[in-house]
Amino acid sequence: MTRGWNGGPVMLTILGQPVSMKNNYVLVKSVKHGRTFMLPNDKVKKYQRAFNKQVPVLSPLISCEVSVTMRIFYASRQPDLNEDQILDLLQKRVYENDRQIWEKHIFKALDRENPRAEIIVAPIELPLFKEVGEQIAN
Repeated sequence: MTRGWNGGPVMLTILGQPVSMKNNYVLVKSVKHGRTFMLPNDKVKKYQRAFNKQVPVLSPLISCEVSVTMRIFYASRQPDLNEDQILDLLQKRVYENDRQIWEKHIFKALDRENPRAEIIVAPIELPLFKEVGEQIAN
């Protein structure tokens, strides 16, 4: 599934609760190489599949610096606020690489019936920041 990008902000709503990346890996030892790898468990894989079904691949991908505003609705108060998995999954679907993110606004919310992430990815022009910085300095 692809969608054209018009140069403006991209707004997405992703249904489902993101899974913390830090506690959801399994250690697997390679018989062939003898190395140990950390692989995502089934909970992480399930969220990744659901995410990919809901987020079209933009064509072209956003290639400039971006601002990301995200409100993550959790089903309970227990999970820590963690946007890392979502930012990684947006790579190669909305923007080229999460290194393009120069500004983040991340909020936690509670919705027991409908956990989700509401996301706005907007291109930013760095010269504007340079001008504001120069004005502040003067």
